[in-house]
Amino acid sequence: MKSNRLWVAMYCMVAAMTAGSIAHADGVCVAGYRNITAADRSVMIEVLEAGKKALPPAPEGWVIVGDDKVNPPTSICGDVQRSPWYYQHTRYYQHVGDQDAGNKAIADAAAIQAAAIKQKQPRLDAHQRRPGADRTDRGFD
Repeated sequence: MKSNRLWVAMYCMVAAMTAGSIAHADGVCVAGYRNITAADRSVMIEVLEAGKKALPPAPEGWVIVGDDKVNPPTSICGDVQRSPWYYQHTRYYQHVGDQDAGNKAIADAAAIQAAAIKQKQPRLDAHQRRPGADRTDRGFD
């Protein structure tokens, strides 16, 4: 019995420490935010542009989608000011090589669903005409 209590106590301690660290990770910025200076912003843009140039072009059958411009942050939390700053550039690709086949598959699936609904529609209409099917008289709007 004593060993069970010990395990429960240890489990609760681990849970409390884990919950505390997770809550702290999502916490507010204690030291406050400051705007990025022009010098900091120019360095960030240079770094992000260098990273963007290092990315390969879209392969055959793919295109770059979305806005592919560099967008550095405008402010930084004072809590992390002493550590290396984290900023990123993200590029999204879309496969367009077999887009016609994909569009045909979507159209075929839509046609199958439309046929299924057309087949079920008489039953749905009959259900709607049933007495009591209109529930507005019971307070259901």
